[in-house]
Amino acid sequence: MLPGVINMMTQPTQLIERIVTRELAMFLTLPAHQQRLCHEDPDSFCLHRHARFICWSLRSLASYLEDLDVAQRAGINLMTVKYAHMERLLPRHRDTTLIDALVMAFCCWEKECLQRYPHFLTHGRAPFADESRSHLSSYETTLRGELESYSLQTLKSLWRDVLRLQQQGTNLSEKTYQYLIRAWGLDSIEQLEGFMARHPDQISRQKDAVSVTV
Repeated sequence: MLPGVINMMTQPTQLIERIVTRELAMFLTLPAHQQRLCHEDPDSFCLHRHARFICWSLRSLASYLEDLDVAQRAGINLMTVKYAHMERLLPRHRDTTLIDALVMAFCCWEKECLQRYPHFLTHGRAPFADESRSHLSSYETTLRGELESYSLQTLKSLWRDVLRLQQQGTNLSEKTYQYLIRAWGLDSIEQLEGFMARHPDQISRQKDAVSVTV
């Protein structure tokens, strides 16, 4: 465990709140050329970032929080680092094998969701970079940029989380979307998928919300 960050009484929601607060402060100070659509909607940013971390272990959350704190003390904006990696402006992380494994696991979860919920996700990001057919960068591209900004300690801890989730048969992408959908006041992905199948004219409006890059 990480002394001073977590103890026996620490709850995941506490760490997620601290993480998102630090990320938002960095996000709002991004240079103009790196600002995204949700830059003017901090609530949307916070919602999507909360959703990203819901299945992370305490160890992974604490490790990433430490990454943010170390970067902040050094005057480094990790959001800037993330987008610079997405744009291939920085050299790749030294542990590319671990990042490649994480990317494959996350993208396979995303592809599984796309196959299971085609109406809900039809206008979203392509799971893999070589499948991208829209103006949106692929899920793989955005994910890799984010992973490249993590410390080796965080990457290793996150990989342990991935192995645990795979063993449990849990799809992290599905859990993430479920969190977002409940925040929108709906019961389940299945409910929204059924609605969109019956009302395809509503898909674009909903998908704009899901496809926000953060």
